[in-house]
Amino acid sequence: MNVNMEEEMIAYQLRKSEGSKPSGLKWLLIIALGVFLGNVASFGVERAVLYWELKQVAIAATAAIEQTSRNMAATRKVQEARAAEQRKVMAVQAKKRQNELQQKQASYRSAKTTCDFWIQHLRTENTEKNRMYRNQACTLMNKFR
Repeated sequence: MNVNMEEEMIAYQLRKSEGSKPSGLKWLLIIALGVFLGNVASFGVERAVLYWELKQVAIAATAAIEQTSRNMAATRKVQEARAAEQRKVMAVQAKKRQNELQQKQASYRSAKTTCDFWIQHLRTENTEKNRMYRNQACTLMNKFR
């Protein structure tokens, strides 16, 4: 294989001189394309991160609302139980007052009957003993008023 060195050198120099350097416009377009692609990629990543953060906030808010709802339901149950207990206590107290009132009315009627009896009896027999019984019976009746 016989290679002529001089021809090779000339061919190399021709290629070197013919090989064009990229022009400034090509470099400008390449840089602009690179910047554009970088901006698009960073914008997409920024949007993805923003979406993820909003999703995390929404999950936390939902959990907080559910917890508050459970707390309110538990509080409402406790309040309803207290109200039911108070109604029971008030019903017992009302029944007790009703019973006391009925007893007082029965005692009053009995004392009035006794007082009326002694008043009537004193009209027929006006004695010291009958006046004393009348006074005691009527005093007792007056205590029930």
